[in-house]
Amino acid sequence: MKEFEQAFKDELKDEQPITEGTRIAIDQTYAKILSSQPKYKPIMKQTKMIMIAIVVLSLGVLGSLTFSPLSDAFSKLLSLGNFTSQSLLDSNFVNPQSGIANSSSVKISLDEIYADQNQIGLHLTATLPDKSLLLSKEMDDYSLKFALVNGDGTVVADINSGLGEDDLLGTVSYQVNPDRDENLIEFAYQLTAKEDGTLPSLKNARIKVIQISANQREIKPGKSQNKIQKIDGTWSIDIKSDDIRQFEPVQYVSDPSAMNKLDVVSAVAYPSSFIIYIKNNDKLEQYFESDFDDSIPMIHVQKNDRSYSYRLLQASSESEDTLYKLRFEYGGYDEFSNISVSLPSGDRIELVRK
Repeated sequence: MKEFEQAFKDELKDEQPITEGTRIAIDQTYAKILSSQPKYKPIMKQTKMIMIAIVVLSLGVLGSLTFSPLSDAFSKLLSLGNFTSQSLLDSNFVNPQSGIANSSSVKISLDEIYADQNQIGLHLTATLPDKSLLLSKEMDDYSLKFALVNGDGTVVADINSGLGEDDLLGTVSYQVNPDRDENLIEFAYQLTAKEDGTLPSLKNARIKVIQISANQREIKPGKSQNKIQKIDGTWSIDIKSDDIRQFEPVQYVSDPSAMNKLDVVSAVAYPSSFIIYIKNNDKLEQYFESDFDDSIPMIHVQKNDRSYSYRLLQASSESEDTLYKLRFEYGGYDEFSNISVSLPSGDRIELVRK
């Protein structure tokens, strides 16, 4: 077992509650870390990172709240919040895979995948030959060029491969873990839909990789430069799509008894994320146009005396600035009947499952 996986497992064993002061200190440290990772594919839309605290309230008896890891390697690479929905955990929403392809003395495997209508997650591992230049300590900024192609020929994702003129993605984030002792480079990708809920079911799909590359730092007296090193090849990896179960989005509406000040157009929980659309008003416009550089992009989920965090908040204006879209990671999916979303501006949105 790789050292980073074991270390992450050890961290997961400690589920003691933390104080509010400790949580804030952790968030402040984590906010600095987020400034450099993960990496993103740019989209042609104005977006801002914002902090939203989400408090989940249970109606009825749900039993003890447990947070199981997405998967040790995958969760660490993507820094994802843990899924709490029992239906996701029981059905292996994060699905183990075994597809392998060899080319140019490099083996690339698809180890895990998750997929819903709004996001696809991929965990890929490249195994390189001994003494490969790409494994030297001077290398960083690893990346893959690949496409995810469905069985009907639809190019769902084109990550700089040129294999499709257009794809269905709005954003791409990824993280990389090189293990030079084992000759491995692990990649974890989150592929998010350009339009909400438009990603198709994967059937007879495959991943076509055409290149693995890295940035080589060359430091000489009085001079420093970077050089791209790459390995070209043809790796075609089949996805066992029959094992990927489809989950319908869960709809939420404004709680009529809550006297919400903000007008919620829609709120939808996907297995991988939660999306809310709010009608714009002067207060919201002023709030979202302010500077969020010092905000902590975290969501806090509370249950009894425990507090857990979800990250990667994004806000964008939609429909000619008449709507604001809030998208964030969320692991509850179908677990909760009532959700309370509070903004740093002091506004609160009470939602009830439809």
